[in-house]
Amino acid sequence: YDNIPESPYVKYQPSTVPDFSMHQIKIDISNILVSNSFFEMQNNSLIPDSSVKLFSSDSVVKILNPLSNDLSVLRPNMYYSGLKTIKFNLNRQSNNLKMFEFGKVYKKNKTEYIEKEKLTIFVTGGFSGGNWFEDANSSNFFFVKGVFSKVLSNFGLDSSFFQVKESISNYAELQLSYHING
Repeated sequence: YDNIPESPYVKYQPSTVPDFSMHQIKIDISNILVSNSFFEMQNNSLIPDSSVKLFSSDSVVKILNPLSNDLSVLRPNMYYSGLKTIKFNLNRQSNNLKMFEFGKVYKKNKTEYIEKEKLTIFVTGGFSGGNWFEDANSSNFFFVKGVFSKVLSNFGLDSSFFQVKESISNYAELQLSYHING
């Protein structure tokens, strides 16, 4: 065993495991939001054809053989199902809601179908206080901004890494795009 000749070359194969995975990022974001009193919701990607007109999306993906008219279109955004969940809870006197959803949205170009992963956050009502010790604080833009800051700081990022895009739709939407190297 001690007569093995030495080789002038060393074989080394680096690990190909990435430093992060999208699944782990989703788990980390979910943990941050849940620790800030958010609830995760999971809605169906199929929505009624009539709801598409509410959000004026042109390039919708229609199901060729739908089971019913209520499940005939793949959602172009996550607002209809999120607002439907909020309506359900508000009708049951649950007024202070903080919810989030990871989901896919779909659209159709001239030649291809596009599927994107999205995170949507819904907040309504108060977010703290409302007791004998503290006045109620209503949810507002700055509360949501603070939540985003917590999520970004968890990954060692700040807002200078992101670019805010204006929405081209008729409803409130904030899009963040991450740019590497300018």
